Formats: sequence, structure tokens, C-alpha cells
Amino acid sequence: KSGNNSRIKYSQYFTEYFENYDPKNKDKIFKYKKSELRDIIFANIKKLYRRNNIKKYKITGPFSTGKSITLFQYSRLNPNAIYINLKALKKNKNDYKKCLDIIFSECIRVELNKDLFDERIKFLKVEDNILAQLLYIIKIILNTTDNRIILILDQFKTKNIEYEPRFMEKIEELLKINNFRVVFCSSINDKNIRE
Repeated sequence: KSGNNSRIKYSQYFTEYFENYDPKNKDKIFKYKKSELRDIIFANIKKLYRRNNIKKYKITGPFSTGKSITLFQYSRLNPNAIYINLKALKKNKNDYKKCLDIIFSECIRVELNKDLFDERIKFLKVEDNILAQLLYIIKIILNTTDNRIILILDQFKTKNIEYEPRFMEKIEELLKINNFRVVFCSSINDKNIRE
């Protein structure tokens, strides 16, 4: 939907995710405008969600073209899509509580068996880094719902995941679970992602 949207309504971490939005802006709004390209991205993610033979969708393009806000908007319109901004997690990785709060605030809309989730989340290992925590939480979610889950990994680049050396290996393991899909989004300016 196009129009002005309250940032806080969408996420208390909006300015963590989208640093180019001035946090001192008194109106605290952003404009989301539908476009043909955004409609194509939405349609491709719907295909990812529905089809059994596709598990990953990768988006890349120049910096500041609206990729991230499009994916963020998709996650707000679809309860089983989890938006994770890897840059925001890395920036706050030494603030364990804040990172967990960011992760849980993004997972809260997922439809799952809450009792089973609460029982399993007790085994979260506080000594693990935040990306390991994220993967553990996603695994619990996948094991407590029959719905397909789409994990949107925004700001995907080597420097944002390097503190969890097995991150991609663990994502590949999770992709063996039938109801899991991943969207990777990165800037084409990142030389490791460009190809």
C-alpha cells in the first residue's frame, strides 16, 4: 500500500534498519510508494513461498534504491515473513539484550505453537554470538509451526556475518526443513556479492 506510514507502528527499530531516515524528524513517517519493480519483488517472494522447488531468492542492486524498504514492507504484510537486518545486528552485537529484542520483535508475528516455543526457547545459550542465537530461534520457530517461514536477510554481506563462521552452513542445514525459505538482499556495490 502506498502512503505515509508511522515508523514506530512498523518497528521500534526502524531507524536502526534505515539510517538515512532522520530520527529527529518530528513527523516520524516515511513514504512507501508502490512501483512496478516492487510489485515484481512481491510476486517473486510469493512464488518462493508457494513453490516446493525454490528455497532461496537473492536480490542485489545499487545502494539506496529501495530494496530494503520493499522487503521490510513485505514482512509487515505477511505474518510468516521475518525481516532481519544483519547490519543492525552487527552494529549492536555487544548489546545482547537489544539484539535479542530486535530478533524477537521481528519474529512476534509468526503463527506458531506458543507453548512449545516457550518450552524450547529456555535452552537458548547465552554464551553464543547473536547470529547463532538467531539461527537457534529460527530453528525453534520452524519446529513449532506447519506454516512456511520466509527469513529475509537484509544487508547480507560477508562483513555482517563473519563473526559467525558457520552462518551459511547452518542456513543450508535449515533449508533442508521443508517449510523454510530465505531471501538474501545485498548491495551490488559489495564485491563479494556482485557476481
